[in-house]
Amino acid sequence: MNSADSCLYVKTVKDVIGKINFVILALYVDDILLMSNSTDMVAREKESLSKRFNISDQGEVHFILGMLIQRDRKERTLTISQPKYLEGVLTRFKFDNCKQVSTSFEPGRKFEKLSDCDTPIDTQRYQMIIGCLTYASTATDPDIAAAVSILSQFMAKPGKQHWEGVKRVLLYIKETLDYCLKYSANEKEITLCGYSDADWGGDLNTRRSTSGYAFQINGCTRSWSSKGQLRIAKSSTEAKCIALSTSSQELIWLRRLRKDLGFAQSKPTVLFEDNQSANELSKNPKFHSRTKHIDISYHFVREQWRS
Repeated sequence: MNSADSCLYVKTVKDVIGKINFVILALYVDDILLMSNSTDMVAREKESLSKRFNISDQGEVHFILGMLIQRDRKERTLTISQPKYLEGVLTRFKFDNCKQVSTSFEPGRKFEKLSDCDTPIDTQRYQMIIGCLTYASTATDPDIAAAVSILSQFMAKPGKQHWEGVKRVLLYIKETLDYCLKYSANEKEITLCGYSDADWGGDLNTRRSTSGYAFQINGCTRSWSSKGQLRIAKSSTEAKCIALSTSSQELIWLRRLRKDLGFAQSKPTVLFEDNQSANELSKNPKFHSRTKHIDISYHFVREQWRS
């Protein structure tokens, strides 16, 4: 079992000529994916599993958990998308013939909670749409993650403004049904890099900030998140430091996961951040009156930077 992810199992075997063959088993409830550099090893593992469990061999994967998997062996690429799932969502909520927009979120748009005297819209319908969009945003659609994260905060009592936000996400999905995550094996070294950011005080209701990160492998997004911070940041520097800390935790996990899978990265992982003060604070242990209140737990990124 993989130490970084308990749903991943890795087996390596050295053959008679010294070549290391591996098989990776990815498990999700009762669905299993097998990945290997040896067809013989895959066949042996399938036979071994069939002796202990009642399994059904579906052959090469093309569709799993609502995701379409396409491989181009000549170009050595693999793409992941959810066109059928998203088309089903649009049809289910009667947006299959809607117009299209080029962004999932209107720039600068802010949402507020309804007051006690305001009348909410159809709460159940709103919650159902958010549930469908949440799965898409965590599986194959990082471009709607921020919008869905913000709009999900109003599921208890959604109003017209929140419905307009959800509708825009659906219109954007209609525009981008053919979008996909594309992974290439053409690079000599599989390099991981990350991007970290924060929206300082963007929540009008709590004045909390939102942390966001995205990690890419050879230019393709591998991991992403958009999540509200648990404390109120008193400056943009503090908000960025909190986001850097969250991003660093994901970075460490990704590096450990890759190492356990046999793809360790020898070079340091670059984590990009656009706030100069946060960058300096992550390298310099000195404090001043505007930063000394920042919780020490958010400064562990400094130790990672030094190592």
